[in-house]
Amino acid sequence: MLSCVTQARLALRNPAPLEIGTPLSLVLNNFDPVPLRGAYPLLLAVERVARIVPTGSGDADAAFDLATVRYSYQITTREDAEVLAFHWTPDAASPPAVTYPHLHIGRALVAGQTALRLGDLHKARIPTGVIPLAAVIRMAITEFGVTPLRPNWDQILRPAENSQSAVAP
Repeated sequence: MLSCVTQARLALRNPAPLEIGTPLSLVLNNFDPVPLRGAYPLLLAVERVARIVPTGSGDADAAFDLATVRYSYQITTREDAEVLAFHWTPDAASPPAVTYPHLHIGRALVAGQTALRLGDLHKARIPTGVIPLAAVIRMAITEFGVTPLRPNWDQILRPAENSQSAVAP
């Protein structure tokens, strides 16, 4: 999916033995934002925590999958102003922890607005439902003018957007 917009790859943050059920932190470029080509100077940061789960499939080649258990997807400007940030931390424990999936509309988009939450709309946690990374990549391409690096980006993203295994049960 990420190859549609960047040459950077997800990597394990703290490599450890792979075990069924153990959370694995996968980060793009060590969680340092990567530049996106396109109409606007945007950056993307990704962290996805997932665990290996059995699929229940009898097919040995598809016996396991990765189920997302937590994520952070951030789009920022080159000046480090947040545009949008999607978070889901269902296992967060410290009050006032926000455990539902949500969106932050960054200062880059709300600067100067006065209709709601004067000066701090960027702190609002807008409920979203769980958002697949593929949907964020599609939005970057279709809504923010990011230039796809692959001509078949739509065919790559579509299955991942519709995958039931993209999220932990």
